[in-house]
Amino acid sequence: YEPLRTWPGRVAVRRDTCAIVAIALNIRDRVHPIIWSQNNLPFDSLYALPIPKPTGGVLIFAVNSLLYLNQSVPPFGVMLNSLAQQTTDFPLQKQGDQMLTLEDSQAVIMESERVLISLKSGDIYLITLLSDGMRSVKK
Repeated sequence: YEPLRTWPGRVAVRRDTCAIVAIALNIRDRVHPIIWSQNNLPFDSLYALPIPKPTGGVLIFAVNSLLYLNQSVPPFGVMLNSLAQQTTDFPLQKQGDQMLTLEDSQAVIMESERVLISLKSGDIYLITLLSDGMRSVKK
């Protein structure tokens, strides 16, 4: 969700305006505690894809970046093109010289650590979430 809305023309003033909140739904007791949250996500975030266990977490698809969030590990993000540096202050790592955009993309879980992404151009990419022994995603 975007608590403080913005648009590309105001990137110089406001950049990271999106946030995500994970809550537990307890319908019986009508109590819905917040499990974890992450603020200051890129303003161009498009959608979230939950990653099943054992990897867990969520992938955030933004126009110019791809982020992995999990309550028990540090956030990890990669820039997909040179515009990502100008549109977010979220710490992103460079991944090769690819020039991609996730606008109008579709994603589907193949396995707990593999995600298939189809781009607007028709190109298809297989993303593999690699984790180290400390349960953090590194690439």
